[in-house]
Amino acid sequence: MADHKANRLKRRLDSPTTLDFFTSSSTSFHPRPYQPSFSAAPPPKPPPPARNNSLTLPLPAMDPTPGEPNTIFIRPPFFDFPDSHLYQDGLTYTAMAINPDWFLDPADFISMHTSNPNAVPYPPQLEPPRGWCPAKKKDLKERGAEGWPDGEEPRLRCTFCRRTYAGVNAKSMWRRHVFEKHKIAMSNRRDNADRSRKSSRMCLLL
Repeated sequence: MADHKANRLKRRLDSPTTLDFFTSSSTSFHPRPYQPSFSAAPPPKPPPPARNNSLTLPLPAMDPTPGEPNTIFIRPPFFDFPDSHLYQDGLTYTAMAINPDWFLDPADFISMHTSNPNAVPYPPQLEPPRGWCPAKKKDLKERGAEGWPDGEEPRLRCTFCRRTYAGVNAKSMWRRHVFEKHKIAMSNRRDNADRSRKSSRMCLLL
């Protein structure tokens, strides 16, 4: 009899319906709404780099024009140019080489296409000077196999436009460019020297 009552009591204790402290999951489970973690969110994209306006500006034309900003045309007799009082030798090729915005006008010089009655011969002092530096092979040999660093080699500029030349034959290419592009021939210094020698010999014979 006692065993029968114990089994009934055990069954009641084991049954969830008879336990006051038992609560079903459907009534006790209340999860919070899902909220994503800020640390897990991808970082915001960085703003695009600002464009360099200098890269988008068009390069100046090879041939300058009189109305172009910061461009100075020097006319014969080549005395009127910026800071002319600082140049004791007047306008020379060296002065124009350090002022790339100074230009000469081909119409001011004697050529096969000019009709200017006041045109003048191209002055020798406005030609690239002798021994201007990189034209000699021995100079390049002394600098070794590397030669001049890229972009640092001396260059001859045209006095009429923005064309430049570098290397051993730069001076010859410069003279050819001035003749073919701007139709102006340089005076041949060798011919002038030969003429002066012949004239001096004739004077001695007389």
